[in-house]
Amino acid sequence: MLVHGATYNYEYWDFGRIDGVEYSYARQVAARGIPTFAFDQLGSGSSSRPPSDLLSIQAAAYVAHQIVQGLRSGCIAGVQFGKVITVGHSLGSVVVWAEAISYGDVDGLILTGAAHSLSVQFGQVPSFYPADGDPTFTGMGLDSGYLTTIPNVRANLFYSAPDDDPEVIASDEARKDLVSGDPFPNGVRRRQPHPLCLLHEHTSADVLGWA
Repeated sequence: MLVHGATYNYEYWDFGRIDGVEYSYARQVAARGIPTFAFDQLGSGSSSRPPSDLLSIQAAAYVAHQIVQGLRSGCIAGVQFGKVITVGHSLGSVVVWAEAISYGDVDGLILTGAAHSLSVQFGQVPSFYPADGDPTFTGMGLDSGYLTTIPNVRANLFYSAPDDDPEVIASDEARKDLVSGDPFPNGVRRRQPHPLCLLHEHTSADVLGWA
């Protein structure tokens, strides 16, 4: 189960082909016989946008828990999955971590683009502003708690030179999404009481398509 990060949506996991290179975690693992399920977190993509102050890490973890249970029962995909591993990107890593801590119902975690200091780091970087003032989201009736990235900061915020591709960054900027400001100061407790497999990958910047 794939959980995207802040200001992204489910397309992060299947970003498409740019300059002849396919950026798709979902297709790469599918080619190895591993099915994936990606979704838009509440407030992002095609999902509903409740009041932003309701979109805490705990709420996101509860939604993820419901989806894990749906994948196991077969009510989502029509197939009962006996094993569910959650994969998070950036803030999505905090969500899947919180889900595992709270509910203990997954078989493993893969955390990418995240570290213990994630919430503090994002809260200190002046890279987000209210989305209702951004041309992409004007007129959507968003409350002031919905944030997006300030134009043209994503290269420094999410990519690592010199490996970045300007065309990828431009496409990323054009597809940017929303995030509630609520999760940033909250963080998540780090003790993991349930036995499971944990893989944690981290670099100095989140690199699109890397996991």
